[in-house]
Amino acid sequence: MAENETLDIGHARSGRWRKWRNSILSQGAVDEIATEGVRCLARTFKNLQQIFENENRVPLKEILNAATDSDGDFSDIIRRSRYGRDYLQMFESQSNQGLDDRSILENVLSLTTDRFLDQIREDPNGTRFPNAGAFREFASAVKEQMIDGIQRLAGQMADAPDRPLRMPPQSQEQKDRHQAALLGMSIGAQLGTSI
Repeated sequence: MAENETLDIGHARSGRWRKWRNSILSQGAVDEIATEGVRCLARTFKNLQQIFENENRVPLKEILNAATDSDGDFSDIIRRSRYGRDYLQMFESQSNQGLDDRSILENVLSLTTDRFLDQIREDPNGTRFPNAGAFREFASAVKEQMIDGIQRLAGQMADAPDRPLRMPPQSQEQKDRHQAALLGMSIGAQLGTSI
């Protein structure tokens, strides 16, 4: 069974998004944070595809059809779905607007990003930014860098909603940095400290 996805950054199942939050709060390189954000979206929506198909028995194509159909009725889809309801409500918010599959997916991916950025902005640890304007400026720069990745993910899902989403490529530098971070956490756990 695929693990349920939630839009709550504080939930135990939102570890990938908390890592992204920590990167934002540490005010790292915008392009690296944007790449990490696109990868979070890809993992989330890859998991959602499995949840919709296997757990809810409502494939992504059926969700997109309901959203693009002027008579689309989401009440039945939401009623039949135990998991991913927050995301289904975002799809529902895009229905009856005359949008195609790709535009709906781009909007839902963008809304997902916005929801997590809003929670990061409201995080008490967010005080690392001098003021709310500084956070908004930084978050806008990150989201701007994410646009191409969001469009790429939306295109993949729109072109083949029944095929699992492919993860965006990761540079060797990112892989090395991730491996070093994991090694540091492992050594820190053995020593009883954090590195």
